Amino acid sequence: MRHVATVAPRLIYDCPTSWPQNLKSLFVSLGDLTGGPCQAASEFLRSAPRASLCQTLLHRTLCCMPLDDFDINARLDIYPLHIFSQEQLERLLRTACEIPVFNSVLDVGAGSGKVTSQLHPFCRSLLVSETSAGMAEQLNQQGYQVWQEDIAQTAATRRAEGYEFAMISILNVLDRCASPKSLLTAAHTLLGPSPSLLLLATPLPFRGAYFGWGTYWSGCQMETLGLESGTEDWAQQAQVLLEEVLPAAGFEPVAITRLPYICAGDAFVPFSALDDLVVVARKHEYFLFRMTSGQDE
Repeated sequence: MRHVATVAPRLIYDCPTSWPQNLKSLFVSLGDLTGGPCQAASEFLRSAPRASLCQTLLHRTLCCMPLDDFDINARLDIYPLHIFSQEQLERLLRTACEIPVFNSVLDVGAGSGKVTSQLHPFCRSLLVSETSAGMAEQLNQQGYQVWQEDIAQTAATRRAEGYEFAMISILNVLDRCASPKSLLTAAHTLLGPSPSLLLLATPLPFRGAYFGWGTYWSGCQMETLGLESGTEDWAQQAQVLLEEVLPAAGFEPVAITRLPYICAGDAFVPFSALDDLVVVARKHEYFLFRMTSGQDE
């Protein structure tokens, strides 16, 4: 994948020491006490299939063409991904709500469905969205109800149709979608009344890249999120996201953790990983009032 590192980095789970106390108090440690990979990550690394030499070379060739990365991965059925186990997710969600079971959940950018499968115990109804035709086909084959569309563009229409959700997950999508700021706004639109939740994961430092016809395959996103310039420090970018970007989109962080976003390897590397910030955030109703006030000024 264009967005996955080509070397196997150290897996990091620690809370940054430079954070202010108010953020440290929200941090939920999900790593192994020995400092090594957690049990779920270790199991994934042991069991996840690596792409063969033929698949690896074919993948690299296809990625040089104006094709969707995720369609390529879906067709070749390679590079499975891992963020958290069900047990880790439950610990994180219980920090935000006493009983983490939601009537309706939307997973945005569900990909192959492997990460989505970890959400099952926490929702009575699960709907997924995906822009990649190849990934959408895989999701349909697994029995999911799939919206093959860009939620950043369709949220208002879906809300007018009566859809609303108790939780929306956006897991490692912000840095690879066309319009990350609009996607956060869309999540706010589709969430029901508070205390509905956003489950967000994104790798940091933030390096947004979108390959599609809308940008002539330049790799540039159509919007900036506010993390693209300045520091490359993980802790500082995470603090900006938590204290500025999410509140500006109408969300209050209530639980935070740090997890490696792991991709199974291929013929040349055993695995790849990015350094994820994972956040549970509560929807603020006053966001709509602030938007309306801004339009009146």
